[in-house]
Amino acid sequence: MPENFFPSNDPLTRKQWIDEVNAVAEARMVASRYFGTGSNSAIRIRDSLNKGYGDEVTWSSSWPLKGTGTVGPETLKGKEEQLTLFTDKMRIDLSRHAVPVGNKIDAQLAPVNLRKIGRDKLGSWKAKAVDMACAYQLAGYTPANVDAGGDNDAGGRNATYRGHNTITAPHADRIIRAGGIATDTLVGADNTAKMTLELIDYAKERCFLETATAAPIEPLEGGKHVLFVHPSVMTDLRRNEEWQAIQLAALSGKQEGNPLYKFAAGEYNDTIIVPWQYMPTGVSATNTSVANTRRSVLVGAEALSLAYGRGYDGGEGDWEETEDDHNFIKYVAYDLIWGVKANFYKSGSALAEVDYGKIVIVTYSAAH
Repeated sequence: MPENFFPSNDPLTRKQWIDEVNAVAEARMVASRYFGTGSNSAIRIRDSLNKGYGDEVTWSSSWPLKGTGTVGPETLKGKEEQLTLFTDKMRIDLSRHAVPVGNKIDAQLAPVNLRKIGRDKLGSWKAKAVDMACAYQLAGYTPANVDAGGDNDAGGRNATYRGHNTITAPHADRIIRAGGIATDTLVGADNTAKMTLELIDYAKERCFLETATAAPIEPLEGGKHVLFVHPSVMTDLRRNEEWQAIQLAALSGKQEGNPLYKFAAGEYNDTIIVPWQYMPTGVSATNTSVANTRRSVLVGAEALSLAYGRGYDGGEGDWEETEDDHNFIKYVAYDLIWGVKANFYKSGSALAEVDYGKIVIVTYSAAH
């Protein structure tokens, strides 16, 4: 019987397979290019707050000072301004998956390492799960809060695919619809309401002229924002003659060595444009998917928070191998304790939740 059929319990061997699953996932994952521990990261890893299975992670932030301070010899004592602190929190939980990778007969017939089959499939599963959760949280795609069957925009989701946290709809000040249309449903009925460079300009303007929170949507490293778009939206944008002229040299030399540009298709107005297949559709008033629409998201610093459980630092999961039916059928499994959540902070006298670091753009877009 081939040696590679039997389970491996050696810690070094298991570590090797964990690393290989992570490498497969990393090669496919869009979101990981924007992970970081600094305050200028789009998806901030709360690495100092690692907890165990099922715990909540809480962190604080504060809005800019609003006071005028003093001038010249004017006394400052008694005029100090209290910090306005707000907290946000998210849940981390266990996500896992397993696949059968053959039996002893398969091992005799197929001259392959059976673990590699499981490694590739589980790595792809991890990439999809993390990417989809990040995209749905960013876009405020609330239909994903309802568990459903299938594998499309309307279903196929459980807590893993929303990052173990309830998705919150964008605040009214954080959503722009093409043509100033009032709802996502009406956008889906207007085939002229497509993505344009003008909409990117409007979103960019709103980043710097922030009124809802008195805090601008800060750019990432190099003064750049990132716009995530569905591939069908990217096609609409590319068909614009103005876009084609702008992009002749926009990415020249930038994709080498800079992770922000890894999957970029273009750049406009200091905004890196990244196609992402998991950007969802619009959302109706009854919390369902709207056909012929897509949500894009312009992202700045700290739009999302990400955390891992103890022993899973850096997103390193765990690898297990088991056998069943009297050691006849082999299974491999991968698991990760993690969570991701869009950042929302309280603002104003009504203490409404306002998206931090992102603006959603809703446009008409159908498959081409």
